[in-house]
Amino acid sequence: AKIYGDITLTNNIVIGANSVVNKSFNESNIAIAGSPAKKIGSYDIEKSILYSNEAILKNIKLDKKLNLEKMNEIIKKANN
Repeated sequence: AKIYGDITLTNNIVIGANSVVNKSFNESNIAIAGSPAKKIGSYDIEKSILYSNEAILKNIKLDKKLNLEKMNEIIKKANN
């Protein structure tokens, strides 16, 4: 994505690939895309984090030594 000008973006905005952002977006939890970028949808950040964590866990080779505390550490690192 390219961002041109004096632009303000609030928290939790997803910007589509190859988008051109030439204006500010003050609404949280939205997806923007296009050229020029416009709002294409909104989402629930809590559900997005949950789905992200599930995807992470599917990619971890779970062995018997991996305990819940270790799994939570991995998830926290991935979300930062």
